[in-house]
Amino acid sequence: MIEPIGNQYVVSRQVYSQNAFSEEYKKMKRSHKTIWNNIGMYFRCSSQKAKNIALSLFPIVSWLPSYRIKEWLLNDIVSGVSTGLVTVLQGLAFALLVNIPPIYGLYAAFFPMIVYLFLGTSRHISVGPFPVLSMMVGAVVVAQQGNSNINGTETTGNNSSSLDDERVTISATITILAGIIQLIMGILQIGFIVNYFSESLISGFTTAAAVHVLVSQLKFMLQITVPSHTDPFSIFKVLESLFTQIEKTNIADLVTSLIILVIVSIVKEINNRFKDKLPAPIPIELILTVIAAGVSYACDLKGKFGVAVIGQMESGFKAPITPSLKVLQTGIGDAFSIGIVAFAVAFSVASVYSIKYDYPIDGNQELIAFGVGNILGGVFRGFASSTALSRSAIQESTGGKTQIAGLVSSVIVLIVMLAIGFLLEPIQKSVLAALALGNLKGMLMQFKEVPILWRKDKYDCVIWVFTFLAAVILGLGLGLAASVAFQLLTIVFRTQLSTCFVKVLIVEWIPKDEIARVLFKFLTSNCSLKDVVFVSQILQEFLRIEVDVYIIGCDEDFVEKLECCGFFDQEVTSSIFFLTIHDAVLHIWMKKNYFISKSDPSQETESKDHFIINTNGGLRNRERVSETKF
Repeated sequence: MIEPIGNQYVVSRQVYSQNAFSEEYKKMKRSHKTIWNNIGMYFRCSSQKAKNIALSLFPIVSWLPSYRIKEWLLNDIVSGVSTGLVTVLQGLAFALLVNIPPIYGLYAAFFPMIVYLFLGTSRHISVGPFPVLSMMVGAVVVAQQGNSNINGTETTGNNSSSLDDERVTISATITILAGIIQLIMGILQIGFIVNYFSESLISGFTTAAAVHVLVSQLKFMLQITVPSHTDPFSIFKVLESLFTQIEKTNIADLVTSLIILVIVSIVKEINNRFKDKLPAPIPIELILTVIAAGVSYACDLKGKFGVAVIGQMESGFKAPITPSLKVLQTGIGDAFSIGIVAFAVAFSVASVYSIKYDYPIDGNQELIAFGVGNILGGVFRGFASSTALSRSAIQESTGGKTQIAGLVSSVIVLIVMLAIGFLLEPIQKSVLAALALGNLKGMLMQFKEVPILWRKDKYDCVIWVFTFLAAVILGLGLGLAASVAFQLLTIVFRTQLSTCFVKVLIVEWIPKDEIARVLFKFLTSNCSLKDVVFVSQILQEFLRIEVDVYIIGCDEDFVEKLECCGFFDQEVTSSIFFLTIHDAVLHIWMKKNYFISKSDPSQETESKDHFIINTNGGLRNRERVSETKF
């Protein structure tokens, strides 16, 4: 029992020797399972285990029976239509990044959405092409095909058709290989690998990828022939080719793309600023696409000004493709990078919505879902898919509740592929390039994170800058590998110079006490930003389930670090910090008895002998303490 007397603690318990304590509280014997025991348990069959496996492999079974048709169906339909229209346009635009005809972007959008409906665990992300992945696949296509003439201009004859077929085969094969890697990782339950990708690394990498996308789209906006480069410093070689041929620019394509880009940027800014007042984001991509197609067809821009257009779009599905054995043998490293980046991006976006709407997601199941989706999409000539933040934001903001919205989006894509694709044939490729660049604003604006990271954690800032420079200079594949190696190296420095340990003490009271509390003790000297985010996530989880949290044993430097990182808010305040465990426990005990006295004023504590311990570390004096009531 603990009671407060002035500025002293009163502790009442028997004096234990080690032998006396061991006799009264005998140590529990635990049997440790061997590897063979675990293997036997893993392969043991039962009806309940079969049911659990089925539910885990097909998450749709867990939420579809409880689907609220009257409340959710209309919202999902509206959200699915809006997201589907954007998916069509982004699929066409991102196909240019892969250096293949735009129609294959629809294949990349359709099949993964169908698979994710049954196998995915997130209810709000929109699955389909992602610009960074498209750029990575495009780099593989260029490297595997060699120095072929891959550019924004149109070529005619059998040569163009054979080049397109070769590119499609390469992109489909690398997508299948990436899907196989994701599927194997999901089956082996190693989705934890994404933990080695810090937020700084992902932010720097996606920013560098956005720069690569920007440079790659300039050839479509200017309609200039650019030789392919895949070696380090290739981005500078592309820029050199562009500037040396700048006089060959097609003015009509340049003016059109600039107008589209300006309008898209303005409207997206309006959508962002007035997102709380607008019932749904303005579908500016759809509006501009309809206008651009109409103007191009009516004014015959191709015939009069020689602009590059999408051209013939074959309706229906093509026969499944046979993967290239050469690409399967030589593209394992690139496929691994593509699979990891696809999973990391999708899982990070899915985590945001899972926390917001309070439902669980399974990283290993997400790997399986994206793996199967990429395998099926690659077989039908699509390219690697993940999720795009812009599409997921539209699906969520327009009222999407479940992946039924994704099903509706896939139906929209299917209608375009089978029935109305010919209406998109007059659209200029420069328009698609401008639409792709318009969706990169969020990634390019991540440059603002650099000074913020420098103030919060210099290690994370250095990781961001190194990742960005490595990915820009060395290329996305080598840059990602170098960045992961550099991040692991910084971990070595952190563990040598400073550490951050967390000790969690669960405080339990009598069963009548319905208020749960947790004490955290930190042994810190210089925690990283990731450590602070980890602590914040823990606190948010406890506060969400109404558990009181108290933090003890922190030095001033650590508290200043928390303040610098924006740790405190209206819920998490500095009042939860205490100097010692005794201070925190005494505070909790007094708070507990305050509530007890309000509910039962007649409750009394028993009178016993106590040890009185001075908080200033003085001698322990045994005194008789009179009975105290609360």
